[in-house]
Amino acid sequence: MIENALTYPAIARKLRLEGTVIVSFMLETSGLVEKVEIITSSGSAMLDGKALQTVLALNGDYPTLPKTAFLKVPITFSLTGH
Repeated sequence: MIENALTYPAIARKLRLEGTVIVSFMLETSGLVEKVEIITSSGSAMLDGKALQTVLALNGDYPTLPKTAFLKVPITFSLTGH
C-alpha cells in the first residue's frame, strides 16, 4: 500500500538520490497512524521527508485491525527500479 502511494521527488530524481528509509509507526485499530518516526535515515532529508509524508498521507486508509500494531517499514527510493 505504501509502495503504491510512493512518488519519487522530482528534485531527488534529478540529483540521482537513492536510499532506504526505515519508518516506524503505530497503527491504531481504526486504521489511523500515530507516532511516526524515522528509525534509519536514507542519508537524504528529502527522501526521509517524502517517506514520512507518504505514511501520513495514507492515514485512515490503512485496514482496521483487531489490536494496535507497531510497524517498522523499509521504504526504498531506487532509480533503477523506476
